[in-house]
Amino acid sequence: EGVTVSLGTDVSGGASPSMLQSIREALKVSNLVSLAEGRPGGGMWEPLSFTEAFHLATAAGARSLGVDGLTGDFSTGSLFDAVVVDPEAPASPFELYEGDGALASFEKWMQLGDDRNTAEVYVQGSRVFALKEGLWTSR
Repeated sequence: EGVTVSLGTDVSGGASPSMLQSIREALKVSNLVSLAEGRPGGGMWEPLSFTEAFHLATAAGARSLGVDGLTGDFSTGSLFDAVVVDPEAPASPFELYEGDGALASFEKWMQLGDDRNTAEVYVQGSRVFALKEGLWTSR
């Protein structure tokens, strides 16, 4: 109790600088732990959900760094740092099917998505990149 937990990445501390890849690895490891380890006093550990892992990489990360309320979420007054994801982008590494809602699209992107699904990037409220005709263009 009282320990702040978040998810991050560091090129010298892992195999990839990709936050998305770090989320995927955390999901895999939490699934393995939930299968292999019992909780003290009995019972099983619950694996992380996609939304919990995303929270650990965003809002919890900001809280760990002491910048919650400034970045890490979309609350009023926070800096707008965001990636606009296009799950139906050309050459997307996953497919959406009829009936797939927002949560299914989010989970598929979290598990399989990559830079081909990135439509725009915003930093401190300014669009810094937009994908146009398959090429990154600076704004």
